Amino acid sequence: KQMPICVQEQDARALSFPVIVGGAAINRDFGRRIALLDDGQRLFEPGVFYAKDAFEGLDIMDVLTGEEERRRGFVERVKGEAVRAQAKLREPVRPASENRISAVKSVVVEPPQPPFWGARTLAEIDVRELWECFDLKSLYRLSWGAGNQKGEAFEKTVREEFEPRLARYRAEAERGGILHPRVAYGYFPVAASGDEVLFFDPNDPAREIARMSFARQIGGEHLSLADYLREPVAGAASDLLALQVVTVGAEVGEKIEELHARGDFSESYFLHGFSVQSAEALAEWSHRRIRRELGLAPERGKRYSWGYGACPDLSQHEIAFALLDAVASIGVRLTESFQIVPEQSTAALVIHHPQASYFNAAATLER
Repeated sequence: KQMPICVQEQDARALSFPVIVGGAAINRDFGRRIALLDDGQRLFEPGVFYAKDAFEGLDIMDVLTGEEERRRGFVERVKGEAVRAQAKLREPVRPASENRISAVKSVVVEPPQPPFWGARTLAEIDVRELWECFDLKSLYRLSWGAGNQKGEAFEKTVREEFEPRLARYRAEAERGGILHPRVAYGYFPVAASGDEVLFFDPNDPAREIARMSFARQIGGEHLSLADYLREPVAGAASDLLALQVVTVGAEVGEKIEELHARGDFSESYFLHGFSVQSAEALAEWSHRRIRRELGLAPERGKRYSWGYGACPDLSQHEIAFALLDAVASIGVRLTESFQIVPEQSTAALVIHHPQASYFNAAATLER
């Protein structure tokens, strides 16, 4: 939500800096849309450029700061793509099929019984339990920058550099030096109405206390996360939903800032990657716990984080935080743009339905 606001503010102040956007929560089409101002009537002249990762961002910077003719041609090409994308969006849209609700809505599943209702906090977590949840591929290739290495070169880097560094970080974490994992999670009585999920009081399943609205695919299977939950029964809850917010604490972020401040950029870079993957591992650890407590099979019970395709609305972090009392219980907070602080934290919901799948609500348009 802040990306278009930043572009609009630059335009209002007549600032001529190009803008590069990216990140897992957006795609190239989003970058093209925010380049258009006044409801698509004109372009942000300095240009808005999408980079799928930091490497593409560097390539864009090389062009923008390079030879003038090449830069001008690149900028005009990207602007042209934005204009054509906008024109395509304005084409008449063929009505989607009459079935505006996905077929999965008709598959009624008896909800499992949770071990408790409401929120709980886990503050005494042995960090050694996180190691088996680590995604080493993401750590080595994404967080630690070995994405372009292959074969023996990659294996040598892992053997001689990454594995010793990882062992050192893990040992420090086990001594209590850098990671302080905490989890706020819980089970809530819910029901679904259309595209909305209604949350009810754990002590009074007839009293609604919150609701979230989830995007629906315009085409394809017409999926919405709400489809995986049952309709209200006599105006009361008929299903359950699990929520979780996890953090490995602010201390590791402070350590990273200290390293950066004294010029140890390499160490701060690697520790940052380790800390982010530790938070992801903790999210997986919590997810597995929820599956066990609900008696779900390992492949059942999908976890969805806000900002991604099926639940893009980050403002719903506020509702999850309130239901779990996450600020008071585990020391996390939200920024004005609903980002979680400390950075090494994640939030998610877990849906028990056996047909739950990952999808992009905005991905499929019928024309």
